[in-house]
Amino acid sequence: MIKNAFKFIIAAALMGAVAFGVVFLASSRSLPFLPKDAPEYSTVESEDESSEQVSEPEISSEPVSHEESAPEEESSEEPSGDILAGFELFAPGTFVPGERRYSSDEEKVVLVDYPVSAAPAEDGTETDETPEALNCEVRMGFVFLSDGRVLDSSFNDITSLVAKYKFLGVRDSAGRPVFAKGETYFNYDRENGMVDSPYDVMTDVTGFEFDVPVYLCEHVMPIKRYYIKKKKYYSLYGEEDGNSYAYGCKEVFEFYPFIENGVERGIVCTIKRTHGEDRLIFYSTRFRHITEKLDNLLSDIYYPPESRGIESIGYFYFCDGYIRVRVKTDSGWEERLMDTGCNLARTLYGYNIKAYSDGCILYERDGLYGFTTNSLNWIAPPDLLDAQPFTEGLAVVTAATGKGMIDTKGNYVLPPVFDEVTRCSGGVFAAYSEQNGWSFFAKVPKDLLPRAEGSGEESAEEDISGAEETAQENG
Repeated sequence: MIKNAFKFIIAAALMGAVAFGVVFLASSRSLPFLPKDAPEYSTVESEDESSEQVSEPEISSEPVSHEESAPEEESSEEPSGDILAGFELFAPGTFVPGERRYSSDEEKVVLVDYPVSAAPAEDGTETDETPEALNCEVRMGFVFLSDGRVLDSSFNDITSLVAKYKFLGVRDSAGRPVFAKGETYFNYDRENGMVDSPYDVMTDVTGFEFDVPVYLCEHVMPIKRYYIKKKKYYSLYGEEDGNSYAYGCKEVFEFYPFIENGVERGIVCTIKRTHGEDRLIFYSTRFRHITEKLDNLLSDIYYPPESRGIESIGYFYFCDGYIRVRVKTDSGWEERLMDTGCNLARTLYGYNIKAYSDGCILYERDGLYGFTTNSLNWIAPPDLLDAQPFTEGLAVVTAATGKGMIDTKGNYVLPPVFDEVTRCSGGVFAAYSEQNGWSFFAKVPKDLLPRAEGSGEESAEEDISGAEETAQENG
């Protein structure tokens, strides 16, 4: 009896040892049927303590819930969340921004070291206007703050200089922004202050009611616009040959030069009253014989826009070989692009053209927006919640994560995380976020960026005259 009990104890001990060995080998991934990289399992459920990190938020048509996408608070290191990190910082007065179409090969968007704070009253006391309450407007390179301050495109304070002048938001024949004092016109000059402007209210008009880019309505051909006061119409005459290229127009715009069969030609858009309605009339620098007389009329079948704001950019002036026109169809009005041969260009079926500028078409369908080139290649897929036209090579867009800015290649130069972003005008723009308030940005030539070699302390604070020459060469 005792002998059998002793055998039972020995057998139980052996079985316990074998079970312990199996558990030990399993936990150390030493069993031949259990891979060493297999996951560990537990009967205790653990919460997911990580959230996906992305370098750039994806553009989505679905709104993002900030509560669901916020990182877990259990992390010992709290992310900085600085949406301005990564931008080169430039001091005011050390640069002159480029006003031409942005080129990522030659320029870079930088952050201006101009923190917005409420300006003190004249007696030195603090004002009731807090930095959060301040607002700003950017127009043709000037920054107008709601507390009355005015900054130029290099962020020099020129408030006292322009205090007695009214900013008109128009350009003269040289493309310079115009101020008025009484009935006299002036331009702002960084070195000489306010100087006389040759602005003519009748011949320098652009046809638009927004801050047009400096390059949009340039006079590049030797054909001038004249306004006949007595008859109240415009005409275009050649400065060299004396020919009349357009006569008796309500409005005339600038000739667009292009090469046709190896010969330089020009085409111009005008507005005339025909059969009781305004039409877009296109003329050429090339004359041909029609019924024993010379004629340069190309087309008179298209129509002007209903409004003259930024939403109608693309009309009146050719850009990269195309211009925007309205077509009257049996089902109503249709927005199209026309080439220099006065032929309608191909367009995307089912999409509405909302703007055309800087060689890019802004399309809309079902409340979502996207951009293509004028050859109909997408640069920004049609899943944006909102978008503005390109000006100076940059466009304000709204994604699910916020507002940002893209270039004509579809790349973000400003991440879509801001609450407000102004259009780029005169090479500068502003963006607002609750975290940082108003921040200011500028397009500067890469020649002004700190060089890689050296101590890394080199700043862009070079002579302002040299900065102006560099900007003009790149502009």
